[in-house]
Amino acid sequence: MGQVSFPTLGLNWNISTDTVNHYGSVYHVSTSFYPGQNGTVGLLGHHTRYSAPFDNINQLKAGDQVIITDYLTQKKYVYSVTSNGDIKADYKTNPIQFPAGSFNLTLITCYPPGYQEAAYMTHLNLVTVEPI
Repeated sequence: MGQVSFPTLGLNWNISTDTVNHYGSVYHVSTSFYPGQNGTVGLLGHHTRYSAPFDNINQLKAGDQVIITDYLTQKKYVYSVTSNGDIKADYKTNPIQFPAGSFNLTLITCYPPGYQEAAYMTHLNLVTVEPI
């Protein structure tokens, strides 16, 4: 599908659409929207396994950019962090939602690192869309 880049962390990861258990990539949550659609995009990445793409996600600060390069649409979607560290302890019984009506991105990983007791989320808003 594409790639997600974290300029402030110096990281780039491929985006997979079939499983979260790939080395070198994060997973596009199938119940979420795609970049450019009027809804929240969800990306899931391991914190400690499978290349640990979201190992340093807690270092993102408000205003930091995250960029999704979508090879299908030939566009670059630039998002800005609005909040980081939202912990959802009941994610197993109350799944994370990806609502329509906003151009947002939610990054999700396990919490605490290496365990699945809760979901750690980073929220971002779309800032700009550019051609590749």
